[in-house]
Amino acid sequence: MSKRAWVAGLVGVAALGLAGVVPAAAAGFTVTPSVVSQTCLNRDTVQVTLTATTTSSSPVKYVWDFNNDRKADTAPSSNPTVTTVFGDEERHTVNVGAQNQQRERAFGSITFQTIRCS
Repeated sequence: MSKRAWVAGLVGVAALGLAGVVPAAAAGFTVTPSVVSQTCLNRDTVQVTLTATTTSSSPVKYVWDFNNDRKADTAPSSNPTVTTVFGDEERHTVNVGAQNQQRERAFGSITFQTIRCS
């Protein structure tokens, strides 16, 4: 699946009501996800906080895909920061889709290793 198709599926979910929006390739901005923190919750579980920054000059809504299945795992939100839970010592790819007020869309991805908790 192409990035364009993935973004259409991720950001263009029915709940957003974004049918017919500008294709991802036409986005006039970028979105960059990053890991803010990782905290052990117990011997096997890590709470991960992620955030996204954009170059958009207008407000942006974000949706996150935590398991790299190309489906939104969060509702659209203007808050760029999210928290989720993963197992410790695991490699994960997390995707973020963003759409600004001009209905331009952008896509970002980050791959990281969770910390060891035991």
